[in-house]
Amino acid sequence: MVGDTGRTVGGYASMLDALLEGFQVIGFDFRYLVVNAAAARHGRSSADRLTGRTIMACYPGIDETPMFARLKACLEQRSSHVLENYFRFPDGSGAWFELRIEPVPQGACVLSIDISERKAAEASLRSNTSRLHEAERMEALGLLAAGIAHEFNNVLGVMLGIGETSLARAEGPVPADVEGMMSAAQRATELTNQLLAYGRKQQLRSEVLDPAALIERMEATLRRTIPGDIELRLRVTPPLGHVEVDPAQLEKVVRNLVHNARDALPKGGLIAIELSELAFDADYVRLHPGTHEGRHVMIAVSDTGSGMDVDTQARIFQPFFSTKDRGGSGLGLSTVWGIVKQSGGHIWVYSEPGHGTSFKVYLPSVPSGESPRSSRPPAPASVPAAPLAPQARVLVAEDDALLRTLAEHTLQSAGYQVKTARSGDQALAMLKADEGILVLITDVVMPGLRGPELIVQARLVRPELKVLCTSGYALSALEDHKAQLANVAFLDKPYLPSSLVKAVRGLFEA
Repeated sequence: MVGDTGRTVGGYASMLDALLEGFQVIGFDFRYLVVNAAAARHGRSSADRLTGRTIMACYPGIDETPMFARLKACLEQRSSHVLENYFRFPDGSGAWFELRIEPVPQGACVLSIDISERKAAEASLRSNTSRLHEAERMEALGLLAAGIAHEFNNVLGVMLGIGETSLARAEGPVPADVEGMMSAAQRATELTNQLLAYGRKQQLRSEVLDPAALIERMEATLRRTIPGDIELRLRVTPPLGHVEVDPAQLEKVVRNLVHNARDALPKGGLIAIELSELAFDADYVRLHPGTHEGRHVMIAVSDTGSGMDVDTQARIFQPFFSTKDRGGSGLGLSTVWGIVKQSGGHIWVYSEPGHGTSFKVYLPSVPSGESPRSSRPPAPASVPAAPLAPQARVLVAEDDALLRTLAEHTLQSAGYQVKTARSGDQALAMLKADEGILVLITDVVMPGLRGPELIVQARLVRPELKVLCTSGYALSALEDHKAQLANVAFLDKPYLPSSLVKAVRGLFEA
């Protein structure tokens, strides 16, 4: 601590540096007069570099923030202020601070506490609460739908019985009204069966089967149901476990998802079906209510269509909700949801307007040698205890704030140094400014410079850079970016924290 005020604090400097709370004194000309060690850490700088300089010179753009307005009011009006402030640093990273600004004879005293971890926990809690409420709402809708379907099926049984009796007694031509009633009742029966599927109340005839073999048998039939201007691709990544499901119901799930993808491609495009296996660990289960730990087979159906906005995704599995102008009952995806849930699985949708959609079905994996009753999914693989390159610097480019924070904390916990960027352009600037970054982890769809373009630009600057690309879209659905993604490691969203650590470790092993 230097400067005129340094003589005022005198021997108290070491005491101030021992504080966990940041302590700053800022003069009437906005110059740092006193900065203790905690405040320097909060500012990602050093006391010597800050002291004597204005806060505007140290942090360009700070004069346009709410914090600066409060500081200015304190200096001019001699008023006290308490606020929570998100501060973005010149390198693009940011942190939350709780600030207390008090007038002092030399100007203003600013006390700061880093509350970033608390804010991240609150955001995670809000997200988990939202997911839990959504799961509870879907559960309630399912119970309601199943109850209505059960009662309505009784009514339909009577209608079909009377109709059939009338047809049997008819000596001449079948009356048109009876024939119409029978046809309507049969269609209504199909709808109630779909509602029962959504409510997870249908009868399942489960058996242990190879999902890849089942879908390969369906491939020819599926191709006949889509126009010639739509390409259908099937990719299986071994080793792949078996699943315990009703074969007819799994076929219905795949068929509905493929037909839904087909309807999203009126001008042609690509539908990709992918099968692979992964493990859900405790972190994934905590973030995704309704799931459970263990190995799962993933069946992903992706398309290159127009995609969906957030509001549409929130309603996509609700009964009778449809995005189709005509011809849709609104029960296709709700039926899929019910079948997957009743089979002990989980379904997840990833979509962005203009960039297609991926539906990912996760079913508990059953070793092929086990019977349905004795099947037990093995424990998920453990997270590597330490990175292969300790303290290696990693840059995470991700526009979703929650995912960005999750990746940052996961990699920091594994021993890596982590920087984050909220856009491709910001990530490229950080790569140019910091030659110590060894790994780039980037999303595909981001504002401004998208992931594939970022990879190309980054490798022009840093040919030796290790790159991991993440996306909610299945890899085979990213054909337009095949050249940019060549020789790039790929990690499916939603990924497990342990999978992220293993993927980064794998970059160094390779």
